[in-house]
Amino acid sequence: MNAAIGSTRPAMDNGWADPESMIGQSGKMICPDLYIGIGLSGELQHMVGISGCRIMVAVNNDPKATIFEQVDFGIVDDCRQFIPLLTEKIRQHRSG
Repeated sequence: MNAAIGSTRPAMDNGWADPESMIGQSGKMICPDLYIGIGLSGELQHMVGISGCRIMVAVNNDPKATIFEQVDFGIVDDCRQFIPLLTEKIRQHRSG
């Protein structure tokens, strides 16, 4: 997909991501054609960093998550179930 992985401050603070990957107010500003946010609440500090994205998709298991008010497409699902399905569909599409 020619994609990159970004993170939030809590992910970085917990040691799950490198500081260079942080997106947001105290991180990088990005503007890809497609942004897929997984398990994000929609906190302002992160959303500032993605404000230039063309199409924004969010996956969160909380249907009332603030992020759904800020994206083009919202998917209410558990990311541990959604990500493997998405990965498989991408692989199927690539193999033709």
